[in-house]
Amino acid sequence: MLLPLCTILAFNARAEYLELPCPEERELASQTLQHIENEWPMRGSGDPVTQYVQNLGARLVGTALDGQGVIWRFMVVRNLEPNAFSIGNGLIFITEGAMNLAQNESELAAIIAHEIGHELGGHFCRQSSFLLSHLLDVFSSKTSEQVQHGSITQEIEPAKEQQADRIAIRLLQQTGFDPYAILEISRRLANSHAGHFQDSNRLKSLEQALKSLNPLPVDSSDAFLAIKRSMSAE
Repeated sequence: MLLPLCTILAFNARAEYLELPCPEERELASQTLQHIENEWPMRGSGDPVTQYVQNLGARLVGTALDGQGVIWRFMVVRNLEPNAFSIGNGLIFITEGAMNLAQNESELAAIIAHEIGHELGGHFCRQSSFLLSHLLDVFSSKTSEQVQHGSITQEIEPAKEQQADRIAIRLLQQTGFDPYAILEISRRLANSHAGHFQDSNRLKSLEQALKSLNPLPVDSSDAFLAIKRSMSAE
């Protein structure tokens, strides 16, 4: 059973998380999920790669909504284009391409944390059409942008991307991942895809948010390395 989710994250000294009901979000996410499952190949829920991503996602959201009873689902799309997106109601997707692009577990956690940030920021409560928020496609010089992906329309709003980044940084800190990983993976995504404009304001915002934080040593997660090897062997 999927539960409705609309959460606003308040950044203060105690890092309080305030959950608010959002009735329209559940229906919108359910309809969007049907389109995704009909159009894109997915790894099964019992697949080791999916289970690894689900566990990593659960570790990140556990710090934000521990005991709140929210059901989160983290799914892997069988597509080599690096991308990640959320659709509301705790539903988050990451492509195999994004997993391949991540060089360590902190970078992969950063991609997922950014999408969790959209959920926690309540970015799906006031939408009237199928709108997705992609990490890959946020590098735009425009104030707002819409991109078509099959039957689904994606809307990019830099202000929401920056808010999702700030939330992601807090989640990474609280779970012991290197917060600077989100800046590294964002730069690599921007530089490796010439068709997408770099949003210099977003990158500057990330740099500013990280300025007072100390980087952590590069992680060497055995689980991450094992999953990368298994994907390469397929």
